[in-house]
Amino acid sequence: MNKVRIHELKEIIKNADDAYYGLDQPIYSDQEYDSFVRELNQLEDSPLRKVGHATKTSNLPNIKHREPMLSLDNALEEAEFADFYSKLEEKLGTEKVTLLSEYKFDGLAVEIVYRDSKIYQASTRGDGEVGEDVTANILTIKNIPKEIPKSSKLSHLKSFEVRGEIILPISSFRSLNELRLSRDEVVFANPRNAAAGSLRQLDASITASRPLEFYAYGLASSEKLELKTQKEILDLLSLAGFTVNEYTTLNNFTEATNDYQKRALLRQDLDFEIDGVVYKVNNLKDQTELGFKARSPRWAIAYKFPPQEVVTRLNSITIQLGRTGVLTPVAELEPVNLSGVVVRRATLHNEVEINRKDLRIGDQVLVRRQGDVIPAVIKSFPERRNGNEVKFIMPTHCPECNSILGKDNEEDIQIRCLNYSCPSKLIERLKHFVSKPAFNIDNLGMKILAQLVDEGIVKRPPDLFKLIKGQLSQIDRLGDKSEANILEAIEISKNVSFNRFIYALGIRHVGVQTAKALAKFLNDLEHLKNITKEELSSIPDIGDKVSETIINYFSDFNEIEMIDSLLSLGIQIEYEEKVSSENKTLNGLKVCVTGTLPSLTRDEAVQLIEKNGGSFTNSVTKKTNFLLAGEEAGSKLYKAQELGIKVITEDEFRQMIN
Repeated sequence: MNKVRIHELKEIIKNADDAYYGLDQPIYSDQEYDSFVRELNQLEDSPLRKVGHATKTSNLPNIKHREPMLSLDNALEEAEFADFYSKLEEKLGTEKVTLLSEYKFDGLAVEIVYRDSKIYQASTRGDGEVGEDVTANILTIKNIPKEIPKSSKLSHLKSFEVRGEIILPISSFRSLNELRLSRDEVVFANPRNAAAGSLRQLDASITASRPLEFYAYGLASSEKLELKTQKEILDLLSLAGFTVNEYTTLNNFTEATNDYQKRALLRQDLDFEIDGVVYKVNNLKDQTELGFKARSPRWAIAYKFPPQEVVTRLNSITIQLGRTGVLTPVAELEPVNLSGVVVRRATLHNEVEINRKDLRIGDQVLVRRQGDVIPAVIKSFPERRNGNEVKFIMPTHCPECNSILGKDNEEDIQIRCLNYSCPSKLIERLKHFVSKPAFNIDNLGMKILAQLVDEGIVKRPPDLFKLIKGQLSQIDRLGDKSEANILEAIEISKNVSFNRFIYALGIRHVGVQTAKALAKFLNDLEHLKNITKEELSSIPDIGDKVSETIINYFSDFNEIEMIDSLLSLGIQIEYEEKVSSENKTLNGLKVCVTGTLPSLTRDEAVQLIEKNGGSFTNSVTKKTNFLLAGEEAGSKLYKAQELGIKVITEDEFRQMIN
């Protein structure tokens, strides 16, 4: 029985390697692949001698590595990492073990050979012994030194090999996929596939058009340089002009486990994908003493994060109706644990995406938490179908009001309910209208709004300001005190800033930042109602598509009448005082906010930042000028400390702007 399973597992792993390394089209998630390898390891002593694919899958020439490019063992939980560390202590002695930690990039491993300080050739990892020649493509990557400076120790060597990872930044990955969609081309499943596909091109000009980056992490011939530690290797590479992992730390076991937790939190703020942390014995002599196994060193391990991608079953597809009438198909999934969260649903965006990904009800699908937050279905696995899968057909009538569905124009890929009075659209619109970035009416949740609509009390947003004592108490389980609180919140909300008013209108494609841009550059509401396309085009970050929806919105009689009704019911719009940028204390500064501040809400802090000329940023990067931090600050605080960015309290912030 074991022999049959061993043969089966070897075939599965071989096919997976050929697809992943050779075709850049994984047929299993990382979690599934790791489970196959672990099972095989348990069934036989030396299961896999090679690292990647050995099958010829492209027209690129082969190059044999002078020294094998081995893989790393994985630890998926703390007990496995502890076992790795205890073996190091057993071999080296308790006091000697010091680990260097680095991000485990999710990219494509390559080796670059230098001769006489210039790039001689470059190759992919391949099967660990033989890789593909990507020299011409490597030469197009901007952050790879084409010649080593004479001031570097590396220039004294006749030849040497630098090893590292080719990645595509997440921001560039998104832009690339948007471009491919606009050209009706197949999009990449993730940044790793995009990086691999971009590097393994026969035409180097294609590689040159994509912003790939190289992170160096090792030398194949470090013994020639009389270096003593892994950290010295990284420092040497950095001085020679290579980009290296900036966030290295030296750790014992306790420090390493704490470091792992910190990096897991930082993960969502990075502009590149990582799937774990690599821990290497820092002392190079100790590395030599520990040696190698068949396909991995004994002195290093990849402590992997919980998976961002898993495979599960697509049980059904339901329809969600949005505030603008757009019908969004939603995947109802077999519940699965993904990055510590049980995922049951994921957006499918639209019918075009369903067809492009060839998704069918009953399919095994790859699900990913985009940005570690929003679940999305990445792809299906047609090769796993059993014939019982069913194609999804979009409805022709609105599931709420039964109106015939349509599109705004022929180019629009979104199908929507065009009935202005559709109850479901109204509820979603009201939810948007009372939200914090809009009128910020507390205690008016989805359930109460739905009941108000069902009872016919509220038929459009202005009706919220007509509510009187006694109407709300008709709603189940809503007492006099709750009613009084809601009516008070409604009264307070009548004084609203111009940008919040604009956002509350629910104009398509006008989010919080666009609303702020409009409020900043326009004088008043009348100016906005009569704005021209030429004026809109002069406002930063507002393109043709957004301009068109704004013009269309204010051409709709129903919307103009709704705005007039709001003003007649006592809504007072507060316009921002136009102050010269010269008088703004935060002019040109980028500020991020994290944690709970003593007296300011997040929105209030953002308003103060922007009012004083600063720019609010959602994440901490090298360009962030300072971080405003309160209690329970998390990954953003760690990131700021790593980058050496100034962290200030609310008191210090107030001193800056006063």
